[in-house]
This record gives sequence, C-alpha cells and structure tokens, in this order.
Amino acid sequence: MSDTKDQTIALNVRLKPSESSAHTRATKYANVGVAQGIAYLDFGFIEHTVLAVIAKTAKDGQTAPKGLNGVRVTRERWAWMCWRGCINRFSKS
Repeated sequence: MSDTKDQTIALNVRLKPSESSAHTRATKYANVGVAQGIAYLDFGFIEHTVLAVIAKTAKDGQTAPKGLNGVRVTRERWAWMCWRGCINRFSKS
C-alpha cells in the first residue's frame, strides 16, 4: 500500500471576460485583488477536466503548468472599507 500525501501547488489563473448569456452563473474559483482602495472580487469557472488533469500531473510527480485560463463569470467591485467590514463580521462568527 503506498502512502499518498496531499500536496498544494501554486497556480496562476487568468479569467477571460465572457458574454453573460453564454453560460450559467456557476462558479468554482474566486480571487480578491485590491487596488487604489477598491477590492475586486472575481468569480470564475474552470473546467472539471482541466483541474483533474493538473491534479493527476502533480500527483504523478510531473511538472504542473505555471498557470491556466478560465472564464470570468462576474467581477464585483467593493470599497475597501466595506470589504474590511465583511471580513470583520465573518471572523467574529
């Protein structure tokens, strides 16, 4: 029986804008970026098969890709103070 260890790998993800009517609003990826006092929340979709191939590649000890492309479903823009308030509320729960 072989020992399997969970491994975390860093992966750069770039979400391309899409037509809102081209697909459902399901998302499986989220990223928060902050610039000039605004928090940008990107929600995107990455195909299941792509994630499975990357996981298998990493598990097999092969070099995983440095990044992948997904589809940005939506981008929300929050004032930094609103974002910080939400973080504070969630961390007290």
